[in-house]
Amino acid sequence: MRVTMIGPPGSGKSTQAEALAAALGVPHIVTSDLLHEAAEADARGDELQAMAGGNLVDDDEVIQVVTARLARADTRGGFVLDGFPRTAAQEDALDEWLAGSGRQLDAAILLDVPRAILLERIARREDVDARDDDGPRTRRHRLDVYEHELGPLIDHYARAGKLRRVDGDGTVDPVHARVMTALAASSRQR
Repeated sequence: MRVTMIGPPGSGKSTQAEALAAALGVPHIVTSDLLHEAAEADARGDELQAMAGGNLVDDDEVIQVVTARLARADTRGGFVLDGFPRTAAQEDALDEWLAGSGRQLDAAILLDVPRAILLERIARREDVDARDDDGPRTRRHRLDVYEHELGPLIDHYARAGKLRRVDGDGTVDPVHARVMTALAASSRQR
């Protein structure tokens, strides 16, 4: 199964993507990890590292590292994308790349979590992880950017019949069960 996990900051998408990949026995492909690896291997590492550290990364750079990862043999049986696509250009590139390799995305799992809960989760993460990128103004801004940029992507997947909305409010196990139920429904629809 080929799935992308989408959701706002604080929705638990990385946690759920990791759990889903383990349940499916497929690679969990984390865009930020790929960007950090590319930064370490690239002569322009400082530039890529700065972008990966919180600034926007050019779509072409992101597409290049993700499609290179998708080209590896371990993704033939499926994958769970975490943090990709985030823009319409990335989504178009993913669809094109998959079509060129004779594959398609099976589902886009959207973790729905109320904004107030997202802000609380991000604040807790700041306290636990001592992250300096999650101040109150930054938290609100990141959610605003998410809502603006991912709106067209969510609409695209909904029109394509691939969007699966999952209530992401709750602890890991109940949310994971809802993700698995959504995927089972997705499999029955094909």
